[in-house]
Amino acid sequence: SIADLVQEDAKHAVRALRSLMAYLRYALQPAGLPTVPLSEEIKTVESYLTIEKVRFEERLTVTVETTPEADNVYVPGFMLQPLVENAIKYGMRTSPMPLEIGIHAAIVAGALHLEVYNSGSLAVPEHITKPEGTGTGLRNIRERLQVLFPGRHEFSLLEESGKVYVRIVLYSAQ
Repeated sequence: SIADLVQEDAKHAVRALRSLMAYLRYALQPAGLPTVPLSEEIKTVESYLTIEKVRFEERLTVTVETTPEADNVYVPGFMLQPLVENAIKYGMRTSPMPLEIGIHAAIVAGALHLEVYNSGSLAVPEHITKPEGTGTGLRNIRERLQVLFPGRHEFSLLEESGKVYVRIVLYSAQ
């Protein structure tokens, strides 16, 4: 996508390359603490989403809303990226266009409430014959939450009001 963009719109290509560089910088940093501030996760996901917007153009809209209190909560590193990747991958198959992706985070009663949603559905249309994913991304996130926040988290995947939501609650988040 970026290579094609170089031919069409150099300024956009530079922005996409900078986003890719920021994403890779985060992904390739040496393993350190198992958790990072949510604000770092959000920046990394925004870099990823900039690249995806180059790929999908007007077929993808994104909303990110976090509160300052939520930004300072420590979460497992690379927790959001697979959720957003899944939201795009499956949402592009099941959503009317444009696909809406949303990330919301806030502190409610001392707990971090985080949700990633898309405007698709959990049911895959019959015309799609390609096998679905293996569930590895969601399973890994659940396992990491269990290790890092044992008995102090909730994880749910559900469809309601025409959207698919992954909701995570981390208790004692402040």
